[in-house]
Amino acid sequence: MARNGPHRRRKRSQQRDAPAGNPLAGLDPVIAGYATVFVDLLGMSQELRRFDGLAGGPNPDRAVEVVRRTAMAIVLFRKHFHQYLQFFYGREVRALPSDLPAGAQGIWREFHGGPRPLVQGFGDSVAISVRLDYTNRLAMVRGIYAQFHATAGASLNMAYTLGQFLRGGVALGYGCVLDGKEVIGAGIAKAVKLEKDACFPRVRVDQEVIDFLGTPVPVRGDEEGDDRIRLELEIWLRQRCFGLLQKEGAEWYIDMLHPEACEGWLPIGQVLDGLETQARDQRARALQSGMAQEDREKVAKKYDWVLEQVDLARGRMTVAKEVPAP
Repeated sequence: MARNGPHRRRKRSQQRDAPAGNPLAGLDPVIAGYATVFVDLLGMSQELRRFDGLAGGPNPDRAVEVVRRTAMAIVLFRKHFHQYLQFFYGREVRALPSDLPAGAQGIWREFHGGPRPLVQGFGDSVAISVRLDYTNRLAMVRGIYAQFHATAGASLNMAYTLGQFLRGGVALGYGCVLDGKEVIGAGIAKAVKLEKDACFPRVRVDQEVIDFLGTPVPVRGDEEGDDRIRLELEIWLRQRCFGLLQKEGAEWYIDMLHPEACEGWLPIGQVLDGLETQARDQRARALQSGMAQEDREKVAKKYDWVLEQVDLARGRMTVAKEVPAP
């Protein structure tokens, strides 16, 4: 996506009210750049297709159990994203590093009431979009960091509590807003393709997003006061975004096993133990399912990858404990 400034919104006086019954009444026709995260529940489509065989079947109690379990997973899936975003934007100022200037705390508070990412849920999928407003780079980068933070936290929570693993993509692209909450456009189309092409239960990050976050922050050199603090906060936030990512080969993805993903929840060691149990259980179910042998092995490999990630995360924990404090 070309790095152009955001398109200006038309003044309210220039926007005509749509006639009653107009299907485009909720359309904001202004095209702007967005960073979009798209995720869905791995294997949920197969569960939803089971509804065909359950409707009117001989075991209504079993049908009710399957419907309730499936609906609960989808409801919690959406709820987790809202909760993590609320937690992120409600974090106290003590989350700031101590080496930032004292004035950073006041600037950080400004964003508590600012624009939040747009969250939309449909079926077994969730999309989170952040407008790329280059007139306020700090708020823009903080929004992307919030996306990463919520995605890592929700991914880990769903896997740990329900054994439901997520798969998805993060991409940039131009789009517009429907009904004040839903973004349509190139970004979500690219993010959906990343999800569909994913081999493992992880949320892939498009290289364009990496390039955007890695672009040097424009510094004139004569910034003072709040301007200088904003630059330092933006640099710090970009570093935090990369801290929530991992790279395997040429592919970047959001690290749901980062300690920040379970911040304020459970100790990371306990979470890794529970995640290992869930992955092993899901792997065993896949191998015992009625799928063709090739499909069973394909699904089992997805959970083998999760188990490898758990081992790697434990290794990072061990190294961190062995490194002496400065």
